[in-house]
Amino acid sequence: MATLSWTCDGQPKNVNQSISGTTVTSVLTLTLQKGHNGITCTCHGRHTDTRYTPNITIRTLIVYYPPSAPGLYTSTSSPFPWIEAGNGTLECKSQPGNPSTITYQWIRENVVIQGQTGDSLVITSLTRNDNRKSYKW
Repeated sequence: MATLSWTCDGQPKNVNQSISGTTVTSVLTLTLQKGHNGITCTCHGRHTDTRYTPNITIRTLIVYYPPSAPGLYTSTSSPFPWIEAGNGTLECKSQPGNPSTITYQWIRENVVIQGQTGDSLVITSLTRNDNRKSYKW
């Protein structure tokens, strides 16, 4: 009868095996976290009769997770206070998730700013009308 064992990145994992007739089943259960992304888990199958070649199945884990909560900052290149007729830059910073693509959309006073999809927004030629306006991404 075969025995099955699991390793993930070379570390042994405890699993339960079940036997039904001539079939041995072993299920690896993980509570996935973003740190598991890219690790390799291997199921090793060995028979008590050493004439049989060990069988190995390898799987690399792909774990999807969201980016971190974004933060809104003023750029160090245009710190507060902003001056009338000058420029101001807002930056949205977030740690990427998996997949690593982050899409931004800037909004001023609940209206989408068309074409502004980068992680920073430059507000040019500031006027008094820009005072206390609400910006979000």
